[in-house]
Amino acid sequence: MLDVTNLRVRYGPVEAVHGVDLHLESGEFVAVLGANGAGKTSMMRGILGIADHSLDSYQLAGHEASRLSSHARIEAGISLVPEGREVFPTLTVRDNMRAAWDAKRGTTRSFADALASVTELFPRLSERIGQLAGTLSGGEQQMLAIGRALVQEPTLLLLDEPSLGLAPIIIDSVMEVLAELNRDGMTILMVEQDTERALEVVSRAVVIRNGRKVASGTPAELTDPETLHAAIFGKEQ
Repeated sequence: MLDVTNLRVRYGPVEAVHGVDLHLESGEFVAVLGANGAGKTSMMRGILGIADHSLDSYQLAGHEASRLSSHARIEAGISLVPEGREVFPTLTVRDNMRAAWDAKRGTTRSFADALASVTELFPRLSERIGQLAGTLSGGEQQMLAIGRALVQEPTLLLLDEPSLGLAPIIIDSVMEVLAELNRDGMTILMVEQDTERALEVVSRAVVIRNGRKVASGTPAELTDPETLHAAIFGKEQ
């Protein structure tokens, strides 16, 4: 599904991601773990093409994608749920999702069908469908941000810190929906600081520290607290 080699991301003269390789099989659910400032979000931005980046190769669903613009990568099947949700506060829940649906050419479902599938996953959004997004709770906004990505019919769903700022019960609900999507075959790459919850739902995880991939493995291989702490923060910690 996704095969990226030697990804580097820069902000002016500063390189935030240093030669990361990343491979996802179709249907995998993979977490990217790491401390604040480790380069996780920058890596996601490089994959989507919304940050200055370079790489040696980029295969998406078996096709070369390194020269594609960020919009073309979305057209090719990537959707991003950004950190902080970034919903359109002055648009309704329905219009937020309609804007995302309109932005993706070539969707196979009508907007009504896409909307119905999202509200089935998140019944709360059905209750808030005509409400302005800026008046929603944080958890409802996160549901909307995920729903907005899903109406674009992604083959690869990227999520950047989906648990950020949410109550534990809402985090559990969101993670269960993501696990359900994955069980239905969706490939998911998720940046997450809540390592415990991430390792409960993913099939594999990679650890980023100081812009470099320093560890990877299954949840069973990464659940030892001392081993995981050393990977995330460095052995000196």
